[in-house]
Amino acid sequence: MPRYYEFEVVLQEIQPRIWRRFLLRHPSTFAQLNTAIQESFGWTNSHLWEFRQPTFRGRPIAGLVTGEEEADRPMPDALHVKLSEYFTGERVTACEFIYDFGDDWVHDVKLIRVVSDEATFRRRLLDGERACPPEDCGGVGGYERMVEFVRTGEDVWDDVEGLAEWLGDWDPERFDLEAAREAFEAGTERVPAPRASGHEPTADAQPGGPGASTPRRSRRDPHRPMTTNAYCDPLHLAVPSLEAVKDHREARTYSLLIVALLERGAPMTLAEVAARFEDAGIMWAEEALRSLQRCRPARAPVYRDGDRYALDPHDDELDLWAFRLGLRPPRAPKLEVVRPEPPPLPGPEVPLTTAEIEEAFQDARLGSNWSAQRLAISVLDANGGRMPGAEVVATMDRVAKRHVLRETSARHWGKGSPVTATDTDDVWILDASHPLVLSAREAVRHRLEQERRHRASRPDPSVIAANIKRAEQRRAAHAAELAQLRRALLYIYPDKDPEAAVLVDVNERELKTYLRPELDALRARLAHYEVVGAINVRAVLRALDHDPGDHRLAELAPPQKTRQLNKAGRKLKITLALLVRGSCNISRPFADPKRLQGYLDKGETTRFRRRIEADAKSLLAIYQYGRLHGAVRLRWGFLDERIPAPWHHMDEPTLHALIRQAYEQGRAIEVVTGSAPGWTDPWSRARLCAVEKLGEWSYTMFDERGLAVDEQEVQAARLASR
Repeated sequence: MPRYYEFEVVLQEIQPRIWRRFLLRHPSTFAQLNTAIQESFGWTNSHLWEFRQPTFRGRPIAGLVTGEEEADRPMPDALHVKLSEYFTGERVTACEFIYDFGDDWVHDVKLIRVVSDEATFRRRLLDGERACPPEDCGGVGGYERMVEFVRTGEDVWDDVEGLAEWLGDWDPERFDLEAAREAFEAGTERVPAPRASGHEPTADAQPGGPGASTPRRSRRDPHRPMTTNAYCDPLHLAVPSLEAVKDHREARTYSLLIVALLERGAPMTLAEVAARFEDAGIMWAEEALRSLQRCRPARAPVYRDGDRYALDPHDDELDLWAFRLGLRPPRAPKLEVVRPEPPPLPGPEVPLTTAEIEEAFQDARLGSNWSAQRLAISVLDANGGRMPGAEVVATMDRVAKRHVLRETSARHWGKGSPVTATDTDDVWILDASHPLVLSAREAVRHRLEQERRHRASRPDPSVIAANIKRAEQRRAAHAAELAQLRRALLYIYPDKDPEAAVLVDVNERELKTYLRPELDALRARLAHYEVVGAINVRAVLRALDHDPGDHRLAELAPPQKTRQLNKAGRKLKITLALLVRGSCNISRPFADPKRLQGYLDKGETTRFRRRIEADAKSLLAIYQYGRLHGAVRLRWGFLDERIPAPWHHMDEPTLHALIRQAYEQGRAIEVVTGSAPGWTDPWSRARLCAVEKLGEWSYTMFDERGLAVDEQEVQAARLASR
């Protein structure tokens, strides 16, 4: 099925907008886009033009090459630059089109989407508003002169006859869509559907000619029923269709990759995903592959396994994406609150009430449009027409946050004012028959109606509070479930064909080493754990010949591979050993593989066990640090940064939450700082700390000597017993 770009083009700096929306055949060049823009607007294509990036100093994308371009600003030839080379479909969806470098008409060009249509055509005008400015009218300033002349018949330059002859019957508001559509599409030849090989059809190919071919059949029927789906079944999702989701507002290359994997229910290569994109009419396979490679596909909930990409069904990011893409309804039903309708407001013949004053001006910041006299009239009208001036001002001080009424304001009200002040006791008296009183009543009630409409459009505070409470309850319940999960960490040597493996029971804080003859027992024991973590955990389980099954997998490899150090491009390679040293203060967290192999070659099994078990303890230390802080610490030279720990779940309480809980309950907190806790007695170095609140969200721990404790140095924490 033929595919088309849908563009919306808007002329800058003109209100109301002058805009056009049209379809342009895919593939096309920027030269063809220029022609479409000029003919849809009504420009004559008699000046230079270019496309550039929509930034302050936008680099040229393509334009009309004349040979006179500046050497430091080369102009790519629009005849040879394809739209697909710039509009990649991931983040790049806009550019600017500049026509006539003298008048400098700048157009915002936005790619709305790429669509498919059974009909085959070159371009089609969809919609638009208002007439194009006259050619060579002098830019935006000249255009405004023309509009004013058409509206009033007067010219600021006193050239009425010349303008009338030049403009003729031009009307800035007139845009005949049907006539413009007919002219836009006139003379455009029909083109064949894309070739089966995936190559772009030539412009001169005619139906039935050498360049024509029949559309190829889809590689897979998206509506084919599937008995099981490894990704959708755990989430209780119906198997989605890529065709049904491709036009969703959240549809991007990465999100559509997730949908393609959900649809397949199994790992796929990027080439397979790209071919599926082409079948669904999203983009050409070659273009899709480039976009997939650039979108950082191996990020949660997608992971890479060799050259294939798969989904982690236990990653909450996948469930969140399913909700964002409309594949599942909200987990909690929407709370509906019935708000009683307020009684209708009376007319201006009825005096104001104090309740109306308070509701209309509550927490208001009243500017100069609410004069001191009008405010005094309103307050006096609501209080019987007679009050001391100080009480009138105090009423406004109590209700509004800012206003212009002062006790000295009465001095400036001359004769004929509806408010007068007595000379003896400074009492303000209102003349209820004065016309300004009716005007003040209307103004106050008009403001009151606006406030009520705004209040009705905003979320109800009780609903917000109820939703927050429900979210906290769900999070606490989920955290309790996560705390009950049985967790194990694995450390193997070597990475392939392991000679030994260490299993660390996180809950029981137990450790056991399995040599090669005992690995079968290790596989049997792994079945008892819900969470299994390791460095490159999937490769470790594959090396142990253990099916991940329903395990939740905790990846302990560094989530970030490098860190750029300077503008020259020098990079720091981030290793797990570097993170363990920075977070847990373990100087030598992992042994040299050559030394381990030497122990095995010499038959020194005891020393080998001791060293590999020490490595497993380092793995436990960084795992627990990440769970406690939600991040690990990168320290190297001048760097001291936090990197999110991917094995930490957002519902698990962090150290900050524990500190806040201690403060709210008035309890002390026990912390272990410095290096990782000891293996035999992890709380032997615990420090008892009190918590003080220093700001709205800031808390600090002080130990028994009154010294502040650095949160990043905390390795373990728990609430002290009462």
